[in-house]
Amino acid sequence: MLSFVVVVVGGMGSLPGAVAAGFLLGILQSLASMTEIKAIIPGIDQIIIYLVAVIILLVRPRGLLGRRGVMES
Repeated sequence: MLSFVVVVVGGMGSLPGAVAAGFLLGILQSLASMTEIKAIIPGIDQIIIYLVAVIILLVRPRGLLGRRGVMES
């Protein structure tokens, strides 16, 4: 499931986008699993990846580095 989210957030057909999304989501998940953050918002470490994915796809529907026409006919 996590790899699917990374590819979609990075942009379909974009290897640099998938790498950038992997780094971004990994760093955010590490920050969200800190005990100080979990004390403020319990359970955030389990849903932060999906929250970030929704926000990025609302702002950029093709992903971070997605190109026009990759999955379109």
